[in-house]
Amino acid sequence: MHPGGPTNPNVVLIEFVTVRIETWNTPGQIIPDPTKGLWAAVLTRDGGGWLCAGTTQEAPFNPR
Repeated sequence: MHPGGPTNPNVVLIEFVTVRIETWNTPGQIIPDPTKGLWAAVLTRDGGGWLCAGTTQEAPFNPR
């Protein structure tokens, strides 16, 4: 908590909306394909939730 409360002019609220996550999540079965290298899975958000969009090895996530 901030001592001056939410109306204190020294308080700033920054809100982030995540649209892409790079992750390994073994219990959730979001893991890289070990035959293609150990790259993080890339999830992107759409209206219905999170979708697997590839890995960090693939374009456009790894511009070479």
